[in-house]
Amino acid sequence: MKKRLRKKKHLGELKELGFEVRGDRRPGLSGNDLEAFVDRLIDIVEARSLAFGGGAGRDDKLDRKDKTEASHTLP
Repeated sequence: MKKRLRKKKHLGELKELGFEVRGDRRPGLSGNDLEAFVDRLIDIVEARSLAFGGGAGRDDKLDRKDKTEASHTLP
C-alpha cells in the first residue's frame, strides 16, 4: 500500500492511537485547584510527547438553546 493511502487510513507507521478521558468536578473544588490540576495534566502529557484536545463543560450546558452570556459562564 502506498504511503499516501496509509496516511489517509492511519495505518502502519502513520497510525494514531488515542483514548477518551472523562471526569467530574468535585463539589467545592476551587478555581485555583482546578487550574493547578489542568496545569499538571498538561505537564504530564507534554513530558511524554503526547497531545490532547477537547474541552470541558457540563453536558446539560451543551444542550441549551439560549445564547446568552450567562450560558457561557462556568459555575
